[in-house]
Amino acid sequence: MSPWVNRWIPALVAGVFAFSPLAGRAQPVTIDFDDQVEPCAFIQTTALRDRYADRGVRFRGPGPLDGPAILDTCGNFNIQPHSGNNFLAFHRTAPLMGGGVATDPSIMLFDPPAFEVSIWVAGGLSEGLFGLEAYDADNNLIASDEVAAETWAQLSVEGAGIARAVLQERGRADPPIFVADDLVYSLGEACPENAKVKARCSRANCGPRIVAKLKKGPPDSAVTFRLDGDVERRAGTNSKGKAKVKFCPVSEGDHTVEVVECGASAKTSC
Repeated sequence: MSPWVNRWIPALVAGVFAFSPLAGRAQPVTIDFDDQVEPCAFIQTTALRDRYADRGVRFRGPGPLDGPAILDTCGNFNIQPHSGNNFLAFHRTAPLMGGGVATDPSIMLFDPPAFEVSIWVAGGLSEGLFGLEAYDADNNLIASDEVAAETWAQLSVEGAGIARAVLQERGRADPPIFVADDLVYSLGEACPENAKVKARCSRANCGPRIVAKLKKGPPDSAVTFRLDGDVERRAGTNSKGKAKVKFCPVSEGDHTVEVVECGASAKTSC
């Protein structure tokens, strides 16, 4: 583990089934930092923290109030955002509103853990040497990536159980000002290639009922079953990667059950 990381981190028809092999990756989550109108200056905002907690990621810095902030392109970083109007901005000497400094490292905490993380970085005013490191819940290094960039370049890491990813500029940027944008990550365990989902519709006391099952999925993991893109049921797989949920009552007709973390679905009819 890097010394600087150690320093900062302590059919109403019974028997109608549909099978679908699951893809080996969950649907990725993208954070483009463009969900709100942002200011131009660091002193007008605070370090990014829990804004995206409901999307599975929290941000921390080297101190209680330190860390990068989301700014509009009007902040004059000599580069346009990778997308939209905003980016995640760093400045090692710029004070933030209410205290703290907009400095690195930026620490991204994933819940549940991710298995792949990527982010775009740029020096803007000068070339920076950027590093992205991924750690598990026990602080073991899983993967790392490094790139030198003045214009936009992508960092990416991959591996099971990424609880934390740490982004830092490794000392080359002069002035110490740089930006990041378009964070993309996939949460949960990657589904094995031979995993399958099954859905069955039958009559129950509650009405038409769909029973959905996952087989040979990621063991001992939380998964989400989603019915027709709307209703969700959470379940935990056992040591063999099996999980089951029920939806009742459901309407007459065709239905689709998706295992969200695996990005695959199964169809059935009631």
